[in-house]
Amino acid sequence: MSQQGWISLYRKIQDSWLWEDKPFSKGQAWIDLILLASHEEKKVLVGNELIKLERGSLITSETKLAERWGWSRKKVHDFLKLLECEQTITLETNNKRTAINIVNYSVYQDLRNSKRTAKEQQKSSEGTAKEQQKNTNNNVNNDNNDNKKINNYINNTCVHDDSPAEKSPEVGDGAQDDEAKAGSPGKGETYTQEFETFWSHYPRHKEKKKAYRVWQTRLKEKYKPEDIIKAAINYAEYCKLNNLEERYIKLAATFLGPDKPFEEFINWQNSGSGAVAKVNAPRNYFNSYGGQRKYDIKELEKMLLSRRG
Repeated sequence: MSQQGWISLYRKIQDSWLWEDKPFSKGQAWIDLILLASHEEKKVLVGNELIKLERGSLITSETKLAERWGWSRKKVHDFLKLLECEQTITLETNNKRTAINIVNYSVYQDLRNSKRTAKEQQKSSEGTAKEQQKNTNNNVNNDNNDNKKINNYINNTCVHDDSPAEKSPEVGDGAQDDEAKAGSPGKGETYTQEFETFWSHYPRHKEKKKAYRVWQTRLKEKYKPEDIIKAAINYAEYCKLNNLEERYIKLAATFLGPDKPFEEFINWQNSGSGAVAKVNAPRNYFNSYGGQRKYDIKELEKMLLSRRG
């Protein structure tokens, strides 16, 4: 099958009976995401919240996509995770919505329009044979450049190998910044299955690449993957019990960072009454300093709220 060139595709195809035939194939679902993505930056109202929608992004939910594609919700979830792993999309999810950003959206939309007007064609035909040949060569070069952009994009996002990642430095208080700067797995690498299991349980899906580097550092310190995964499961339950908004949930890179807050959740258990168990609850930093009054976090929160009132 030829891999050269590209086509224009109008969003009106979504109104065709062909597009409405379900279930969608994976290829059709991928093209559908590109069609659904916003072609310009704008603000959209989601519930009572005004959200800035970047070009190449869309706000939806797994339930809506399942209905649109004729799939189960689990199949939609697994498909989106696969696209995220392949670095063709980025995801931000919460219990209300799923935000999807098409990586390199401009690669699909900003290529030069090769169609010329009838007037331009007539002008070209009136030129000398030398000028016509020059125009032809320029068009071929431009088309080749466009094809090269697409091929480079495909090759850079879909190739994998098993080469190990480099060790992230960890020195003093700046260790977490150093780990974060390490970025994604090296070109051509994939995330390990154990890390994917950790990521699927962790309650906040943001900055996955940074989290993976810190994950590798912890494993080199002889922490067991199953313990870290258990900590992620417990932390997710802790966040749910305490109704934490996403912005208050630690990033995974922080959870696994040099301070190692994950250690406190390896053997954490809830009290069974919807509150955090006192024995295994994360340490209270207000009580960590000798010689000053000890505060209970809930008590302090009530005091602050009462003062606001």
